[in-house]
Amino acid sequence: MGRIPRRRHRGKSHRLCCVSTSQCFALRRLTRQKVSGSVVDESYYDTQPSSTDFVAQVNKAASNRDKPDSATTLYAMYLGMEDYKRMDAATFPNVASNIAYQSLVLTSSPRAKNLLYLDSYGRGKNSTSGEEYKLNLFKSVGALHNRNVNVGFVDIGQVFDQVSADPTDTGFRGMGPCADAACDKADDFFYSEDFPSTKGHKVIADFVQAVLEECV
Repeated sequence: MGRIPRRRHRGKSHRLCCVSTSQCFALRRLTRQKVSGSVVDESYYDTQPSSTDFVAQVNKAASNRDKPDSATTLYAMYLGMEDYKRMDAATFPNVASNIAYQSLVLTSSPRAKNLLYLDSYGRGKNSTSGEEYKLNLFKSVGALHNRNVNVGFVDIGQVFDQVSADPTDTGFRGMGPCADAACDKADDFFYSEDFPSTKGHKVIADFVQAVLEECV
């Protein structure tokens, strides 16, 4: 399988970055509160408050009496995809400020010291509003290192862009998902419209790991 090249942040490209006060991550514990299909803040959509949106998850972490050890806990946040699907283009870039505010809450109450942000807002479909959101998010959370917080930012959109340019070069038949019921979806990058296949997830995971190893 081909290798997805890594690129560091340079100037205004904001394609990939790890910002840190000293080093990135030397961690032993991961805290996981993943909820598939959740948005940053359900109130954006004039619906009832949700116990699964990012705001609720942060409040849960802040009110939890069992505070994890800040030195060995990684908070990994993979956000934006559902908001990108549901929100109008003019408003979507503003979601980044809410994520940044909730991150401040994490660094204040649970005393989170290691934050990792992963982004692929359009799942391989780029847009002007999406790129503005990503830049806003990058700038906002990058400033957290001034609070003595280790911050990592991984642009997973790089993986989508580079695999789609030549799927066979990275071991896939195509981007998928294939429409033929007889075909093996495992050979495509996407297993369904929104979710990568097992092989696709493996490429993403290898990319993130490579970024973290490069940052340490």
